[in-house]
Amino acid sequence: MNINKTLIASTLLHAGFFAAAVLFSAKVIKPLPLGVELAYDAVPSTPKSVPASSALKKVTSPVVIEKDDITTKAKEVVPVAVAPQAASSVGTVAQSGALSGREGVATGSEVSPEDRYLYELKKLLERRKNYPLMARKMGHTGTVTMRFTLKPDGTLAGSEVVGKAPYESLNQAAVTLVEGINGMKPFPQEIRKDSWSITVPIEYTLK
Repeated sequence: MNINKTLIASTLLHAGFFAAAVLFSAKVIKPLPLGVELAYDAVPSTPKSVPASSALKKVTSPVVIEKDDITTKAKEVVPVAVAPQAASSVGTVAQSGALSGREGVATGSEVSPEDRYLYELKKLLERRKNYPLMARKMGHTGTVTMRFTLKPDGTLAGSEVVGKAPYESLNQAAVTLVEGINGMKPFPQEIRKDSWSITVPIEYTLK
């Protein structure tokens, strides 16, 4: 009976020592102040694999060009003898047929002052010709022949229609056209006339 009591007491004593040792060895966690939270490290994510082609910058080695590798060939300029041409103050015609110089030189040779004046006068009328809008919409065409008299200073002394078109709008447009060049085309010094009666056909065609 005494042995059992001694064994129980010894067991309890050892158990007490063991419990005390555990308590002292345990980590004491102090309470946190108000407003402070524990921060835990996030679980590190597994890094994604990056292709080597995109991770590494493409390095291009510089291309070295030797000076001797590049050769520049200079074109040799050979002077070409050009036959002298007779100079003309009137103007000439290029090989392609384009007119260069003063108007009225149509074939490369000088024409008479009267022919040159008529040539330039017809070009002036053609540039200033106005096609009536309604006649254009209706498809009206025709030729109006005008006769008018000019003075040396280009003043219009009179005009008349000697050949009518089928449509009155075209006839009236031709009369207005001739009246519009009053004083715009004086005679050159080579034309010695007190007045000059000129007949010109004025065409109205749709292109």
